[in-house]
Amino acid sequence: MICVLCRKKKPLEDFFVDHKGNVSKACKQCAFEGQKSDRGSGGSIVSSAERKRRLTDNNELFCNVCHQWRDTSLFYKNANTAQGYNYTCKGCSRKIFKNCREKNKEKNELRRKVEGKTTSNIPVESVKGTTANIRDQLLGKLKKRSGDS
Repeated sequence: MICVLCRKKKPLEDFFVDHKGNVSKACKQCAFEGQKSDRGSGGSIVSSAERKRRLTDNNELFCNVCHQWRDTSLFYKNANTAQGYNYTCKGCSRKIFKNCREKNKEKNELRRKVEGKTTSNIPVESVKGTTANIRDQLLGKLKKRSGDS
């Protein structure tokens, strides 16, 4: 494989492989060097002091997905975070939610069907990605609902 950072051809053993079998795009050596240079001792790409300073001085926040400083108007408000805004900008958040909706389209359709909010003809048994007991629970709810009316 070719490392995207050093652009050298290296054997597969020089790359990280996660539990799903996905291979990292950067080799182990470049990943370690990148962590050392990007992250100080705090473990974050941008220090909390830098985040606070930029928020108060420039009204900017750092997006953890696109790694860019952006105006606070481009972030959704979130009272559960230290700064009062999400850690991802609106554009990145939309992409994440859209991908999640597409990935779980059948599950969401089944959930709406069980809740009686759709007239979709998706057979419950064919929904992929649901474990057997969850699917059985949803089937039970659907049968109860159809038996009640």
